[in-house]
Amino acid sequence: MFDEVYHARTAYEMLHGLPIYENTHPPLGKYLMSLGIRIFGMTPFGWRIVCALMGTLMVPVCYAFMRSISGNTWIAAFTSALMIFDFMHFTLSRIGTIDVIVAFFILLTFYLMYLVLEELKKGLSFRVCVLMVLNGVSAGAAMASKWTGVYACAGIAVMFFIFLYQEYGTPAVRTQKKLSGRNSFHELGQLFLICVTAYLIIPAVIYTASYLSWNEDGNLLRTMWDNQVRMLTYHENTVFDHPYSSEWYDWIWMRRPLLDAYTGLGDGKISVASTFGNPVIWWGGIPALFYPVISGYPVKKAFSGRWLEWLGSWVLS
Repeated sequence: MFDEVYHARTAYEMLHGLPIYENTHPPLGKYLMSLGIRIFGMTPFGWRIVCALMGTLMVPVCYAFMRSISGNTWIAAFTSALMIFDFMHFTLSRIGTIDVIVAFFILLTFYLMYLVLEELKKGLSFRVCVLMVLNGVSAGAAMASKWTGVYACAGIAVMFFIFLYQEYGTPAVRTQKKLSGRNSFHELGQLFLICVTAYLIIPAVIYTASYLSWNEDGNLLRTMWDNQVRMLTYHENTVFDHPYSSEWYDWIWMRRPLLDAYTGLGDGKISVASTFGNPVIWWGGIPALFYPVISGYPVKKAFSGRWLEWLGSWVLS
């Protein structure tokens, strides 16, 4: 179904050490898919089970993320329900493509970064270091699955640098935190070393190591670099004209859903699988996205109160 013809095939080739046919995305997502093929065979269930698992795991991660942000169980449960009933998430979690795999690691990366920033407000600690390492592992896995993860992690980096400036960038803030002179230099130096390790070295190692199964000539770095050039050339120069092509902004309005499969069943019946969002969730998400920016209202305060408890109990019942 759709890109399964490439991704499932590549996962099988990676598993059996065969020449790799599809090299337009980094290997990790397809390597994870190969684990399902190893256990359940080269069957639709085998090449789809890992994607189904990743799509399922996104729900508790979403719950934990919103529970941390809002401090409210009902709103976290409601947010998770929205993800469950999104059509695109449901479809991509049931087919063997790498999209839901990178989506899982991106969501996990954002959640772990939120935890890092919340803990770092209290000062540098062992817990912060562990969270930053886990954050780097998740970011590396996202980037090693698809370049979409690179763009998401770039946004994470911007958030992180803004936070560092707010927490450490001015003398007044450093004085408030009792960070002055040698004490300030010591903590900032430690934080710098941890950041380099967690957000540069670990992701780079994961990204490069994902090419181990492709390393035919014994030079892992050259294998990895050559494929970066191939991927960039492919995505820059390859353009397919087909009846379901659409501009990026068309996805918001779902004017032309992506057709994954069309099968004639006889007796005038057909089977169709399409990828598009749930309009209630997608269109409702647009004003929700801008609400915190426009209002500047503290999130936890906005999510508190008896009215939310009542709304949550009503929705879940």
